[in-house]
Formats: sequence, C-alpha cells, structure tokens
Amino acid sequence: MELLPFVRGLLARLDPNVPITGETRLSRLTALSVLPVTIASVLVGGIGVLTLLLAASSPSSAIDGGAVSGGA
Repeated sequence: MELLPFVRGLLARLDPNVPITGETRLSRLTALSVLPVTIASVLVGGIGVLTLLLAASSPSSAIDGGAVSGGA
C-alpha cells in the first residue's frame, strides 16, 4: 500500500492551503544522515586492510623483533 496519497489527502483535509512539496522516504533521509559515518568506516576499514596486507607481505622482521640474523 502506498502511503503518500493517504498522507496527502489527510493533510489536505486538515489545512488545504498548505502546499505539500519535497516529500521523500525516511530511508533516504536516514541514509543521508549517516553518510559521514559510513564514509569514515569505509576509509578506516580500507586503511586496516592495507595495513594487514603490508604486514603480511613484509619479511619476518616483526617476529624476531627486527633483528637481522647474521651468520656469525
């Protein structure tokens, strides 16, 4: 059931002189309100993945404390 025509009719009966413009869905409004948090989460997650990839591809210097094992 589409709710917009019902709400428009209800508002027109309450006050027919008030124009109804710019209606939008609540899901779109909430998506816009949490957009900065979503962008920050994606950026932090991407940096975390990049950090894990760099750590996994580096030599095993993290295991032995960064000491270079010599032959002597």
